[in-house]
Amino acid sequence: MNELSVNSILFKIIKIGLGLNDDRLPNASEVDFKELTDIGIRQSILPIICQGLRKSGITGEDYNEIDRKSLRDVFRFVNSNVAIEVISRCFEEEQIPFVLLKGATIRNLYPEPWLRTASDIDILVHEYDIDRACALLVEKTDFKKKKREYHDVLLTNNKTCLELHFSIMETMEGIDSLLKKVWDYCNHAEGTCQYVMSNEFQIFYVIAHMTYHLTHGGLGIRPYIDLWLLRNRTDFDEHEVLSMCSACGVAKFYQNAVLLSEVWLANAQHTLLTKALEELALEGGVFGNSTNAASMGIRNKGKIGFITYRLFPPYTTMAEQFPILKGKKLLLPLYYVKRMCGGISLRKRITKELYLIKSSDQKEIQSVDELLNELGL
Repeated sequence: MNELSVNSILFKIIKIGLGLNDDRLPNASEVDFKELTDIGIRQSILPIICQGLRKSGITGEDYNEIDRKSLRDVFRFVNSNVAIEVISRCFEEEQIPFVLLKGATIRNLYPEPWLRTASDIDILVHEYDIDRACALLVEKTDFKKKKREYHDVLLTNNKTCLELHFSIMETMEGIDSLLKKVWDYCNHAEGTCQYVMSNEFQIFYVIAHMTYHLTHGGLGIRPYIDLWLLRNRTDFDEHEVLSMCSACGVAKFYQNAVLLSEVWLANAQHTLLTKALEELALEGGVFGNSTNAASMGIRNKGKIGFITYRLFPPYTTMAEQFPILKGKKLLLPLYYVKRMCGGISLRKRITKELYLIKSSDQKEIQSVDELLNELGL
């Protein structure tokens, strides 16, 4: 039996799973379920795929296997919900202003919130509140403080991870010029300590985050779904969004990202640029892959420059991860050693990147370079 190409039916399944298409899959018995499962896991959209298959009347052991694996995402969703309630209650009691970020807000636009997977919880507080917020959560909950990065602090319990942000900047000068003003674009939810981004800024924030990942390793399917839902299920001023994107140099990418989301979810027609973005999205995971990361790093800094950057990040980045460095630049060499000695996963990741840099294909780097140049990035 000739199995259907997963890519030929993937977006049809996604549309059915999101309630955008009531049709059933043709020849569903010929679907390569293993490949479909692998894509769903890699792209963090397995619950959507499972929902699409269920609505198409798919049954049998192949479907049951996908269903069992998607339950892991549902389990994470439940744990995330509980954690957000606990964290929010703590911040309310101590009057700490906060903003829910990324999946914690976007999932409410999905037909069922559990369809929007998330590996962790992202919450923003003011930088002057970060130490107090961390201490509060360690004291009042089962979260433990793990490490501080350049724009957040990682806290974990035995069920979920919390990235408590004091900044949403992406270390990209253009988009950071607006991201650093995030609180100016947040509205106070009356009677609470919670703030909510304006719809226009929420769309810009998604595009900014997509831009960062696109230029640092690639971009998968899920962010485009988020973008489509934000634009089609909220009221917003398109002129204001375009103005934000233009001011930060990402207007062309925004327009092409919107078009690609409409190709997948609203039957728009491909262009050469959206086809290239689609190929990049399908070959990696939700935020690209290591090979693309190496190619884009070389594209931006050259081989030697990228190796140096990964091994020795600039002082400003290190000072955010290790606040003790602020005003003490002479200690920087010591903290380069501390950074490498303190993270096994970091050492493994950098080792893998160094191998990929050494074996990188110049044609692939050129292809990436041409795509990003066409997008104005």
